Amino acid sequence: MKNYFLIDYLTINIKNVVPTEMISFFCNVVRNNDVKIDNFIHFETGAIAGYNNSYRFLGEKFITFSYHTDFPEYGLTINISGQGCNFLKSSDFVDYISFLKNNGYDYNVTRCDIAYDDFNKIIPINQMIESVKNYIDNGTSVSTKIMRSSVTFYYGSFNNISYTNFKFGSRYSTGGLRLYDKRAEQKCKDLDYWYRLELELRKEKAHAFMNLYLTHYNNFSDLYVTILNSILRFIDDSDEGTHKSRSKNSGWYTDFLAKLGNTSLKSTFKN
Repeated sequence: MKNYFLIDYLTINIKNVVPTEMISFFCNVVRNNDVKIDNFIHFETGAIAGYNNSYRFLGEKFITFSYHTDFPEYGLTINISGQGCNFLKSSDFVDYISFLKNNGYDYNVTRCDIAYDDFNKIIPINQMIESVKNYIDNGTSVSTKIMRSSVTFYYGSFNNISYTNFKFGSRYSTGGLRLYDKRAEQKCKDLDYWYRLELELRKEKAHAFMNLYLTHYNNFSDLYVTILNSILRFIDDSDEGTHKSRSKNSGWYTDFLAKLGNTSLKSTFKN
């Protein structure tokens, strides 16, 4: 199985629009025939906090369009969870945001999670874990603005295989990073290995990611690496006397980044 990138969570706010029109545009862009306007059910409650009406795909909360009838200035918020992303190609998201941008809509991407799914042991897990532990213990091995108190480890086992996960950043961080055993999370017994390295982007960092991809980057992996390095870098501790922000990358991290170059966006959706 080939490794790939995918968009795993997306939230967009759009001002001064008619909800049903935006749903119709959305359905026209995506390439899953089940995602059609007739399958969006109206509720007189918001799918997320702060809204009092919503349209929900299949009546569920994994693809929703929420708005407030009394406060139109709140705009329309589209929220697509990880489960909802399974119904879509990641390129569908890019095409929809490109449609908004090219047609002059007042929109803002407020959350965007970008995952790298590894089935072939490309991610240097042991080196990353050791470096993150060094960072927590003595502030070495990682260059980042994220405080050590906002780094968390998780341990467990699934199907007799142990795993170690970590997370950089909190729910309030504009940029965070998670490394976790996706095989264990999904309880997937058919695979011996499936790890995910996920960027969690919020507010200005989320919007910047999509805007940069639409305007400056033809290669998704190059942008992933750029944003990853803006959140943290694994550095060479032997680079003594140099401020961490200017320290060179460790050799193993440089090798890993180079291997991402041939990776593309996931091109299929879950039926």
